Amino acid sequence: MSQKSPTAEFCHKHQKIIIPTGVLTQDDASQIVSDHTSYCDDHFRQIDSHRPEGTNLLGSGGWSDMRQPSSNLTEWDTGVDAQLLKYVGARSVDVKKGEKFVSIFGSFSIIRRG
Repeated sequence: MSQKSPTAEFCHKHQKIIIPTGVLTQDDASQIVSDHTSYCDDHFRQIDSHRPEGTNLLGSGGWSDMRQPSSNLTEWDTGVDAQLLKYVGARSVDVKKGEKFVSIFGSFSIIRRG
């Protein structure tokens, strides 16, 4: 038994609402889904061959005179007291009992750093 993807479920749900209103025909809706699926599939296939450019500091423009730090740098001098940085870092992931936060922040930031 095949299972529909979340995207297919989403499209099907909205097609059932939109098509009866006359905004789209079934053929139009099917063509939109088909075109978008092809678009996504084409980009997915390019993942293996894509080589991103290293433009973070090495590109042109305002960053062109910047360079990557050497590997012997062991201590960053930000000009801010280290204890203050530690305090701010700890407070940035401190969640009081009963407070709510967006779940994606919990899994990617707060739980790992807290």
